[in-house]
Amino acid sequence: MANGEVDFFNDPDLEEGQEVEFDIEEAEKGPRATNLTRL
Repeated sequence: MANGEVDFFNDPDLEEGQEVEFDIEEAEKGPRATNLTRL
């Protein structure tokens, strides 16, 4: 899993700058985060 901070999101439970852990999946428009866990 990768670690990072929220930059762009579409979820009211996430805040910009919040630390998260996630898997990266290749989607139609490019890579995206899946299986996101808040740290």
